[in-house]
Amino acid sequence: MKYLAVALAATALSGWQASASEPSAVVGGPINVDIARGGDSVKVPIAARSANATARTGDFTLSGWVLPKDASAADAPLMVQTDQGKVAFALNLVKGRPTFIAGSTRITANATMPVGRWTHFAVINDANGLVLYVNGRTAGRARRLEGFASQGSMTVAPRQSGYQTFAGRLADVRLDQSGTPSATIASEAGRLPNPDLIGFATNSPKWPVQKKQQIGMEAPQSADTLPKSGAPFSAPIAKPIPDLPVLASGADGRWTLNGWRLVAAPDIHDAGAVVSRAGYDVSRWHVATVPGTVLTTLVDRGVYPDPGYGLNNMAIPEKLSRQAYWYRTQFRVPAGKAATNTFLTFKGINYAAEIWVNGQLVGDVKGAFVRGRFDISKVAAPGTIAAVAVKILPPPHPGIAQEESLKAGAGENGGMLVLDGPTFVAAEGWDWIPSIRDRNIGIWQPVLIEQVSAARIGDPQIVTTLPKPDNSLANVEVRVPVENLTDQPVETVVRASFDDVAVSRSVQLAPRQKTVVAFMPGEFPQLTVRNPLLWWPNGYGKPNLHDLRIETSIAGRKSDERTTRFGIRQVTYDMSLMDDAGELRRVGIDLSRARSMGQHIVDGTHDGIRKVKGGWAASLAPGALKSAAVTRIDGEEELAPHLVIRVNGVRIAARGGNIGMDDFMKRIERDRLEPFFRLHRDGNMNIIRNWVGQNTEDVFFDLADEYGLMVLNDFWESTQDYNQQVDDVPLFMNNAQDVVARYRNHPSIVAWIGRNEGVPQPSLNVALQSLIEKEDGTRLYMGSSNNVNLAGSGPYDWREPETYFTEHAKGFAVELGTPSFPTLESWKRAIPKEDLWPISDAWAYHDWHQDRGGSVKTYMDAMRVRFGEPTSLEDFSGKAQLLQYDSHRAIFEGFNAGIWKTNSARMLW
Repeated sequence: MKYLAVALAATALSGWQASASEPSAVVGGPINVDIARGGDSVKVPIAARSANATARTGDFTLSGWVLPKDASAADAPLMVQTDQGKVAFALNLVKGRPTFIAGSTRITANATMPVGRWTHFAVINDANGLVLYVNGRTAGRARRLEGFASQGSMTVAPRQSGYQTFAGRLADVRLDQSGTPSATIASEAGRLPNPDLIGFATNSPKWPVQKKQQIGMEAPQSADTLPKSGAPFSAPIAKPIPDLPVLASGADGRWTLNGWRLVAAPDIHDAGAVVSRAGYDVSRWHVATVPGTVLTTLVDRGVYPDPGYGLNNMAIPEKLSRQAYWYRTQFRVPAGKAATNTFLTFKGINYAAEIWVNGQLVGDVKGAFVRGRFDISKVAAPGTIAAVAVKILPPPHPGIAQEESLKAGAGENGGMLVLDGPTFVAAEGWDWIPSIRDRNIGIWQPVLIEQVSAARIGDPQIVTTLPKPDNSLANVEVRVPVENLTDQPVETVVRASFDDVAVSRSVQLAPRQKTVVAFMPGEFPQLTVRNPLLWWPNGYGKPNLHDLRIETSIAGRKSDERTTRFGIRQVTYDMSLMDDAGELRRVGIDLSRARSMGQHIVDGTHDGIRKVKGGWAASLAPGALKSAAVTRIDGEEELAPHLVIRVNGVRIAARGGNIGMDDFMKRIERDRLEPFFRLHRDGNMNIIRNWVGQNTEDVFFDLADEYGLMVLNDFWESTQDYNQQVDDVPLFMNNAQDVVARYRNHPSIVAWIGRNEGVPQPSLNVALQSLIEKEDGTRLYMGSSNNVNLAGSGPYDWREPETYFTEHAKGFAVELGTPSFPTLESWKRAIPKEDLWPISDAWAYHDWHQDRGGSVKTYMDAMRVRFGEPTSLEDFSGKAQLLQYDSHRAIFEGFNAGIWKTNSARMLW
């Protein structure tokens, strides 16, 4: 134990972790703290109370009460007093005995502190020397300490690697700038503290609720800060109109609906009942780009110039986000099949819409990420014309545009639009994107026509588990929702097949009944697959995929069919979680196993998230430590409390990046997005984050599956204590439920995240946690994208390369970055020649920040020091590539240097 004493006496406070908040200086105390072993240290600025008239300089009395929780921390520091970074004294337990240490002076009591009982202590330094009292009696003496500084910071229950940690309570800890008579100490020791009357602070506080927020721009931007260009706006260029069939035939009795036209709602005066009549004249409307946003159509038709070039975005008016629009098409309903029910399905509309068919309002949609599915059988019979009109409604709080310039800076990240989530919250403008003029409203995902007979298939769930350590067997569970669409009872056969495996069963359905047909390996042995072809993240094996074909039939005739792709893999997690007793436990959790047993394992509520050494951690649900789905892990102390992802039992060194939005006009064609994923794979990355859910679309997850990229999938709320919180929680949850049911079979998704950089408000957070457990059950839900079992965000500006080995992005780091200038060719395609050099407002508009987290100041300073002042764009570009090579190499080599010691993931922002 002498080594700990020496360490405490000689080490500055930086050797311990301070709590998340440091209160104002406490004059003399008292300090009352309830200490959980798994929590963090508590740092309290403290100044001794003024001396009495007879006190000498350097006199002091330190006193208080200690209640050890158990004997496991018999050798542990209780408190350390520091002044200007130097240790003044330490009070420890040494084999359960109170020990006072100050430099080379050391006093140890003979008696131990009993477990579960209060013990009074006092240390007095005055003319009589240095005396340690225990329960009012002298326990040891030493020479008076000279030159003692009775101010600075008191760190309670300091944490230091390799040493035990105290658990219990400290009460009425005081520091006075004078000695205290022994009779007074004896009297104080006779008055036991009443814990019911003491407000104890804690070294493991719960996660706080939101305290503040910003609203973005409050008024239009001052004209003198608007970006300026040496070039005029580009002329709009109309694209050729694609020649597409109105109904493009697809698989499984489904067609893609094309032939859309678009008009601004103020430009016509007819109501939906009229616009949705067959033969309505739309010849003057724009040919619409669907999938796409309103702005996509207006750029494609040559109304506005390409907003991605120069300052062209400023040629597009903000009114686009403040008015409604009509989309319209018409088609002949397919006939000649056994199907008796026709459904119109919108895979994604932003922000809200009224859906009209043949003069009838058939329903509405609200939120960018929920499907709109409408039975149009009664208004559009097979073989007849169906006219579809969709009135798009903008978000109610579009916010005010903020235009980045060298003078204006990056501006705020979002504003009022966040209230309207679920939507594309970054479209109001962020520090990496200008304000998108239509806020991405429109029919941004495909529209389908689906035909089925009586037994309709819902969103299936496929759960794969690997029961053997050698992965030689895979259990495949298939659950198929089936709905009887008729007013008569029906008997349907449900069949599911993949590879050479097929299962089926007959089900009786009452009129309008919905049920879930389950195919379990215990009942169908063929669902236990030998030597399965597994899905692996990039670099660990092939991302093998399988097609599950589901079919319902009635009296031998097909009713509905659906093909769903999935991967055979199992994700588990290593992480540190607080248990019921306040201990931080390093555990492995198998949520698929917990799901099979109906057990709740991780408590990610505000009360369950606790401050711990190195950050914050969620908790184990009551009793979860005894679950067969939880395995205790020895070692990995340096990784605590951080997450480690395992796929198929193998720890994955997660390297990757974040994608904020694939395209600001939501051009989501596969051939446009696939190069991003291919480059990610070819760069030896294996994880990608769907930041604030801005890319929640089929092609995103399909490509992630195919390229072996794990996905951290966010929902649609952003930064706590900075951004607004969503206004309509039921709306948010309606969208979230549909997203989970729709995408849960994608093997690439490894975790669901509630909020970017913060935990959602309690009602939303609890609802999301419950939703993930109910509708998925196999993946981890994490309230925040950082800090909770994850590293904090950043840095984003240029840093010395060696610091990525020693300082930054430890643990599971979801966001860090450095300014990155693109290739010269790319920059010339984005910026007019008049604005290319010197650095101009057009640069700032395209994310070359002068301020805030991604400021280029340190980057530019480093360039000048290392390579000299750039003299031209070509010179700048060459020097930039050299500088960035050093930075990005260091980021990932620094990650590799600490893998499984201090690092488990590193992801670029």
